Amino acid sequence: MVSHHFSSREKAIFIVCLLVVSFYVTYSFGYKQMKEELLVQQARIIQSEKDLKKYSHVLRGEEALGKKLESYKEFFKQRSSDEGEMTKILSDVEAAAQKVSIKIINMEPERAKKQDFYHYFSVHVQMQSSLKKICEFLYQLEAKPYFFHIDEMRIEKYSIQANDLKCQLVISRFLIK
Repeated sequence: MVSHHFSSREKAIFIVCLLVVSFYVTYSFGYKQMKEELLVQQARIIQSEKDLKKYSHVLRGEEALGKKLESYKEFFKQRSSDEGEMTKILSDVEAAAQKVSIKIINMEPERAKKQDFYHYFSVHVQMQSSLKKICEFLYQLEAKPYFFHIDEMRIEKYSIQANDLKCQLVISRFLIK
């Protein structure tokens, strides 16, 4: 076997080729990848800074928002037993009906439905009155201080000759435990 030794010129060319190839591989797979990753990270940082500026006003208003939330929690808090709350709901419905002079034919409370952190109370109400008074009654129920929800409503003519309407409602309220 013939052993061939490289001349010093061939060694220099080989070393230069190795350097060029290693520089290309380092540039392609190292530097370019790091540069692309750096650009991605810089874009994430810029987006995060924008989000931080965007939501910093929420942090400044957190205390006022917390106080407002506490007032709502206090307003919708259940203060007595389920039976006591149902009695209060029935009396509130009667009081709102008396304000607008509506004749309540029948009121039937349903059982309280208990969920994770709240109770759902509902009452079936049948009444008889004119459309204007019914609308005033609904406005009274959904406004302060009652904040009831009207889940279902059915209106029908009471009789052919009378101007009164027969209205059936399901009124509900959620209270926090």
